Amino acid sequence: MARYRGRYSFRGDELRSKFELKLAEALHSAGIKYHYERYQYEYYTKVTNGVCDDCAGTCVYKRQWYTPDFFLPSGIVVEAKGHFTASNRTTLKAVRDAHDSLDLRLVFMADNKINRNSGVKYSDWCEQHGFQYAFKTIPEEWYK
Repeated sequence: MARYRGRYSFRGDELRSKFELKLAEALHSAGIKYHYERYQYEYYTKVTNGVCDDCAGTCVYKRQWYTPDFFLPSGIVVEAKGHFTASNRTTLKAVRDAHDSLDLRLVFMADNKINRNSGVKYSDWCEQHGFQYAFKTIPEEWYK
């Protein structure tokens, strides 16, 4: 493993964190042929206080792209998260709304609180919004 420009190199992939590196090593050790950041998904978010140049309407959306971390042979798409920000949560809901057949799951480093003033943990948020999740490792049943 070589580290450069804030990334970690593993088997030809440039991973963005030590946590992603750990997950990639575990998948490789288990003989799972995964893809890292292989595909992007288009989604839209509403622009706050946006005004359409053509019609002056206020229902304005911005097109964005989301690139998940791991694509498993089972068809499951895995996003690895250390910090789970409000922006991350908004993006994941928008991506799922735009791609309802996408089996997007989350793996967190720990079950932290959404923010320091909240009693809501990452697992609570996932259950509330219908996302499957795990902690520290990708569960073996997700490989199959």
